[in-house]
Amino acid sequence: MSIFRRRVLALVTGLALAASFPSLDLWPLAWLAFAPLMLAVRGLRPAAAARLGWLAGLCFFVPALYWLSPTVSNYTRLGQLSGALVVFAMAGGCACFMAAFAAGLEALAGSRALAGRALVRPALAAPLWVVLEWSRTFFPAAFPWAVLGYTQQPVLPLVQSADLGGVWLVSGLLVFTASVLAEALAEGPRRARAWLVAVVLLFLVNAGYGAWRLDSLSRLDVEGELEVGLVQGNVAQGHKWDDDWQDRILERYLDLSRRSAGDGARLLAWPESALPFFIRVDSRAAALHEFTGSTGTWLLTGAPGYESRDGGPLRAWNRAWMLEPGGGLQGPYDKMQLVPFGEYVPWGLDAVVDKIVQAVGSFGRGDSYVIFQGPPRQLPAGQAGSEKPLAEGKPVRVAALICYEGIFPALVRRFVNDGAELLVNLSNDAWYGRSSAPWQHLRMVALRAVENRVPVVRATNTGVSAAIDISGRIHSPTRLFEQAVVNHRVQLGDYRSPYSRVGDLFVYLCAAWLAALFGYCCLRRSGVEL
Repeated sequence: MSIFRRRVLALVTGLALAASFPSLDLWPLAWLAFAPLMLAVRGLRPAAAARLGWLAGLCFFVPALYWLSPTVSNYTRLGQLSGALVVFAMAGGCACFMAAFAAGLEALAGSRALAGRALVRPALAAPLWVVLEWSRTFFPAAFPWAVLGYTQQPVLPLVQSADLGGVWLVSGLLVFTASVLAEALAEGPRRARAWLVAVVLLFLVNAGYGAWRLDSLSRLDVEGELEVGLVQGNVAQGHKWDDDWQDRILERYLDLSRRSAGDGARLLAWPESALPFFIRVDSRAAALHEFTGSTGTWLLTGAPGYESRDGGPLRAWNRAWMLEPGGGLQGPYDKMQLVPFGEYVPWGLDAVVDKIVQAVGSFGRGDSYVIFQGPPRQLPAGQAGSEKPLAEGKPVRVAALICYEGIFPALVRRFVNDGAELLVNLSNDAWYGRSSAPWQHLRMVALRAVENRVPVVRATNTGVSAAIDISGRIHSPTRLFEQAVVNHRVQLGDYRSPYSRVGDLFVYLCAAWLAALFGYCCLRRSGVEL
């Protein structure tokens, strides 16, 4: 195959992957997208395969992360050209994972120990991709955006298996399917017949499990309910920290919240950094306590903080607080998963990189998984010996996920294991403008509900605000850049999933399988007969 044709195939893979995400949302392409790349790198040396993999990754991540360009040019001192260069730099870094995939696949498949073995690539491709994709949650800077499994969220039966192995299991199924297709095209359908049958059966098993799971979830007993109000203030970024706008911002949120409370909301959620002042020291906090006291509602809100710890410098903190009707104040919860090059600068590059976030200095990193005590749950008729149609039970345990903390499966799982019954994602997606990024963000957060079988609600500054039930179904999504209030009755129960118990065991099994194959290749290379 000519190098030109190989490059075209790599380009097709990258563009197909990008098109499978919002805004094009052509999710079926994700089942096929890796096949052209696997055909392109087949039989190449690892270095040549890596170059084609990097090209495919670049063609994937540039359109997937295009929204970074206006974000950088609008909210830093960098211009549009520099913003475009940032997109290419970020996409090029993410593309290295695709390069590692292509190189690793051909290094193992082409090794003397495995070369010539029938259809070895499908046994390598899926676990290799799963491990590489998972490593993006912490290496080299935590940025697991556009994980392949999120493409399937619109088709709920296809993502229910995430409650077994997380979003990584869904990604593995997609890559395995594409790898078998590539082998069938390269080796011929007859030789790949068994693998093709396996793929069809695996797809049917996954879809069948999803359909069964959705049906079983619909018949689970509801142990309690809570009316939650999501308040979308639609405050322009240029107004958030303007002294002349602070009182107007507060009054806007209070007006919207009065409407939500009047419609029955017991817990109100305001977005990340909704309060343009420091809640512990500013006299305007009295208006918040007066509101919660008069309406009998609990309020979970984002608010900034400045604090010095352990004798260190004064630092900014991205925080969430819970206000109670009786005047109590719970918190803060300090954001733990900070945005690289936004809330902190990795690799010691502080002196040369402009911050995207409008704050002085680097943000502090929280270290405590705070669980807030929310309003009492409402119990269905007949529970707790009550004769009332709805009685009150124990307080709902609530965890706040600030901004893109909701795209980290392990972090969210820890909150659930610490007792969270409701996950509230407080975010400010105004940075992304009218791009596909807010919709991509929503899709990613929706998989956390599936993985842990815990409901999730999102309160954002400019959208998309929405409620997500334990099946991953998205309810009442708001429009972008509009003031809005969403009231949703959240159903609560003890539905703890296998994934919340065992975590990333599927990833570790994939890593163990790859390690075993690598060890086998090394032993055979040294002349050891097995």
